[in-house]
Order: sequence, then C-alpha cells, then structure tokens
Amino acid sequence: MEHTEPRTGKDMTLARRLCALLDVDEHGRPGRPYTRHGLDATFVEAIVSFMVQDGVDEVWLHAMHPKASQTSTPADVKLLFEPLGSLERRVFAPIVAWAPIGSPADARLLLEFGADRIVVDANRGLPDPVGFVERIVEATGPDRVCCAVHARRVIDDKGTAFELVSPSLEGSGINAVSLVDRLTGVGACEVLLVPVKGATQGRALHDGELIELCAQTLSLPLLAHADDVEAADVATALLMGADGIVSRLFSGGRPGFDEVKRALSDYGLPIRS
Repeated sequence: MEHTEPRTGKDMTLARRLCALLDVDEHGRPGRPYTRHGLDATFVEAIVSFMVQDGVDEVWLHAMHPKASQTSTPADVKLLFEPLGSLERRVFAPIVAWAPIGSPADARLLLEFGADRIVVDANRGLPDPVGFVERIVEATGPDRVCCAVHARRVIDDKGTAFELVSPSLEGSGINAVSLVDRLTGVGACEVLLVPVKGATQGRALHDGELIELCAQTLSLPLLAHADDVEAADVATALLMGADGIVSRLFSGGRPGFDEVKRALSDYGLPIRS
C-alpha cells in the first residue's frame, strides 16, 4: 500500500490500539491453529497468554456459529462462558466478548463470566437498533458496551451511501453513518465498523471513506474490523482515522505483534507500547 497522509483531522500523535480477535468454535476451541515461538497452542487460554506476552492491547473472543453461518441464536453466547471464566484468573489484559447478544440478560452473563467489555451488534436490534443498544447499556453500564455496525456501500438518489446490513445480509434502509452518530447519545463507549463484502469481493476490506466519515464527527473511540491479511490492511484503517484495529491477523501466531508494529511505524502510525 502506498504511504499517504491521513485525510482526517485526527491527531496522528495519538497511539493507536491493536486488538487481537480470536474465534472460539462451538466446542470452545480456537477457530484456527496457532504457532508462536516454535510452540503449537491448542487451547484458548494458551493462545491468549501468547498474545498478551507479545504485547497486543486487548484480546477479543468471538463466538463462531457452527458452519460459519451468518445467522445465529442468543444461545451462542454460552460458547464464551468457559474461556472467559478461565481467562479472568490467568490473564491480566482487557478481554472483550463478541457474541450474538440478543438481550440484556445475555450481556450481563458475559460480563459476570469475566468479560471487561461486550460487543453488541446493532443489526440484531432491527428495526430499532438504537433502542436495542440503549436497553443493553441500561443493563450493563455505559462503559461496558462496544457497538458493532455492519455496513456496506449502496447507491441511492444522492450518490454513494452506507447502509446498515441485517444479520442475514439484507439491507435495512438505515444510514450507517447517521446511526454511528446516534449511538453516542445512548451510552455506547466505542463503535466498531464492520464492512460487509460485496458479491464479487473475495474478502471484506476496510472502507476508508466510511471510516473517514465516521471519524470526522464521532466523539467516541472508533475501531475497525475487516479481513486483514497483512500490515498494510491494518494501516489503511488507521490512516483514515480509526483509533484502533480489531483483527484476526494475530490469531495464527504469524505475523507477530512486533512485526506489525514495526510495519505500522513505517507509515508514521504510533502504536501503544
């Protein structure tokens, strides 16, 4: 990726956050093999320990649905109960739980099992995603909820726009950028942008324009998640104004945190020590 100057007004001296995303399957095991320092780790606890030792800022546990389906049920939050309970006693780093939360009760359970924060998918609250997030925040506290906004580009009568996408990948008719602005008023502590890939895309890529539009007005921390395969993918989102990245890039052990940090420094991006 060509090294370009950021187009947002964000202060580029602020250190960016690097968060490792680790999939947990329906059996409570890691979603992919992990090898680091010549050792193979097969348990979630061991992988998270390696990640923390390497210096990632946070570890996000993501509950995978069987057969990687795009739809799931609230019961899937149970996949994270055992890993969270174990990590709470062994790992001294923030642990974030990302599961298909469908109710305030789901959210409270994840926090009680040891999550420092939870991720609420706004599209699970359709047709009223703002009201849905507000109910979760009221039950958990405003500093515990990160709101994930799944969005894709659409063409309307005014040109290009970004639309919130439902869990079944259908359009919602809700402007994603406007939704992000409204989440500030209901107590979300941060926003995670999740681009939904088009029919011809091999993987979901960070959309620099979407990140820039949200970063210009959002007073909350803005995080980005996409199908990263190299440091340049991460740099794209950070250069466009994201305050941090939530990435599977670290979930196999290579590249390591230090390698990505060095690569990002070449783009002039300060990363937390």
